[in-house]
Amino acid sequence: MAIRFMQRNLARPLTTGEIAAAAGTSERSLRRQFHRFTGQSPIAFHRQLRLEAARQALCDNHAKADITTAAGMHGFSHLSHFTGQYRRRYGELPSATLRALREEALPLPSHAISEPVSLIVLPFIGTHSDSSSAVFAETMTDRVISALTRTRWLSVRSPDNDLPAANNMRVASPCARYAVRGRMQCIGGRVQAVVRLIDVATGRQIWGNAFEGAAECALELQQRVAEGVASALPACLRDTKTTRDEPKPERDPVAVRHATRAFHAILEMTQSANGRALEHLDRAQSIDPEFPLARALAAWCHAQRAACGFGDTVDAGRDKARRLTTLTLTMDNEDPLVLAVLGHASTVVADLDLGSLLIEKCLAIDPSCLMGWQRRGWLGVYRGSGGALADFDRALALNPLGPERFNTFLGISQAHFLAGNYEAAADWAAQGLRQRPHETWARRIAAVALVRCGQVTAGRQGIALLRRQYPDITVGAIVNALPTMPAELLARQAEALESAGLPV
Repeated sequence: MAIRFMQRNLARPLTTGEIAAAAGTSERSLRRQFHRFTGQSPIAFHRQLRLEAARQALCDNHAKADITTAAGMHGFSHLSHFTGQYRRRYGELPSATLRALREEALPLPSHAISEPVSLIVLPFIGTHSDSSSAVFAETMTDRVISALTRTRWLSVRSPDNDLPAANNMRVASPCARYAVRGRMQCIGGRVQAVVRLIDVATGRQIWGNAFEGAAECALELQQRVAEGVASALPACLRDTKTTRDEPKPERDPVAVRHATRAFHAILEMTQSANGRALEHLDRAQSIDPEFPLARALAAWCHAQRAACGFGDTVDAGRDKARRLTTLTLTMDNEDPLVLAVLGHASTVVADLDLGSLLIEKCLAIDPSCLMGWQRRGWLGVYRGSGGALADFDRALALNPLGPERFNTFLGISQAHFLAGNYEAAADWAAQGLRQRPHETWARRIAAVALVRCGQVTAGRQGIALLRRQYPDITVGAIVNALPTMPAELLARQAEALESAGLPV
């Protein structure tokens, strides 16, 4: 109640008495509970909310933002006091925030939107004797076109009118370099869709796939076909574009092998696996010192160590991750996988603005990057966005059975927790833990959802397992390691962790 009252009153400073009255409690009790759950006084907590709102005003309106106005709108009457508090909170002056936004230090590369590859989606063909497959085929064409248009460097076209199948390639030839062809047929209670990518000039098939589903789940099948085509075709066609004047240097295969092993080790999210990952990355960089992906993965490793308490202090781990991120971006800021990994690391160390910029750039270059969509979902959670679930769903659609789904399941759990859907949050966290039952750090995510939906005993069991591996872990340590997120969400998590038996 106190936090909601603060959020509704960001235009002026509040007194402890006003906040206590709104929450129906005494000032002493209010101060004690705020220190217990947030480590701050009510006044300091409200000041932080007002600073966040002022920063958001600067970021949302950076083309016309005025620092004095942004400060005044949120109750900071003395500009010098505002800039001092802002700098202590964000590590930079408000003017530096505006300058960074205006300069757009990492602009989208020109090849992300130039020299488009022309592609035509020909009408999908249904079985002539089956009217339902014909209707299905007609709507399938529109779904595939819509999905492909999300890739900026594809120029997607469709025929202006319906033509017999025999004339399709003749129509495609003068207006597109590639053609997508599809055929639908119903067999019993099943629907099958066969999709092919054809080089129009030679007639050679470049890619093909078949999708199948129950007739009563036709809409779900359409979605799978559209997402499957949208994720596979950009990878097939990317090599046909002239993207750079100079090709990327060939990487030493041994260094690449070590980087790949490190990548899979980081995904395990355990202290021993994190240590193995760093060993592999040290070897990769000793072989190839200019290997951007190895540097990016090292940044992710140190960010993970800070967030999960794998040896480094939070500040030391974050500093290492930030230095490695800066170094990597001077080496390569156009490789989508490197950008996705650095976006992940920046998110974990609470540099949400940089993380968002890197992820958006990654997806502009490669809309089929699974890690890009996954991290975009986590950014949505940390910023309290309602679009996080859609981003996680896109990540799952790109590779529903891959090892990355563990992290995606946890993200979906947190997105449901954010929305107050605690039973769904507990279910998704349980799915994630079934993938990796020995991953104890993730049990904090399951515990907060279980406590909130009334399963306190199960939540306490999860926290007991967590404390067995991390005996010194506290609510404050977890809150301090988490990225910046909405204050009300953070308070809900802290309260649930304490209810589950974690010391404050």
